[in-house]
Amino acid sequence: MDPTYTNWFHHGERLISNVDTTNKMKIFNLFEAAHTNEEHNKEVCEENLDDDISRLVKDAKTPLYLGNEKYTNLSSIVTLYKFKTISGWSNNSFTELLNILHDMLPEGNVIPTSTICIGKFLKTFDLGYQKIHACVNDCYLFRNDKKELDSYPKCGSLRWKVDKQT
Repeated sequence: MDPTYTNWFHHGERLISNVDTTNKMKIFNLFEAAHTNEEHNKEVCEENLDDDISRLVKDAKTPLYLGNEKYTNLSSIVTLYKFKTISGWSNNSFTELLNILHDMLPEGNVIPTSTICIGKFLKTFDLGYQKIHACVNDCYLFRNDKKELDSYPKCGSLRWKVDKQT
């Protein structure tokens, strides 16, 4: 990254920090507890989960490759997809990155090789999202009662790109 680059935080966003392994396991344990039956032991509970939840539990425990204790299939997918969205990567460039990583990692790694595979996996969570336009000067979000505005009154920037050819 360019050392002269200035990070801007005009919307009050919090800095994104890496979640350590302990916190990842706590999150997984909370997820697992929410989807298991407390009256039975862990093995019986996992057998009773539906297919999607069982797969999520398995993926949360499956190491990215044999001998890797830092990343699981689930944590690698979430981490990589987070950077795809933050960085604005296209689906094609992200698929290329996944293929390169798959080739770089040791044989037998479980990293998905396409954006489509990751999308199908994440759809299991069905979290949904909403696109929100932002001012080009990073000083305003076009949402709530202001979502219909075409320009931001304070700085005058337009919401839409102007086609200079027309």
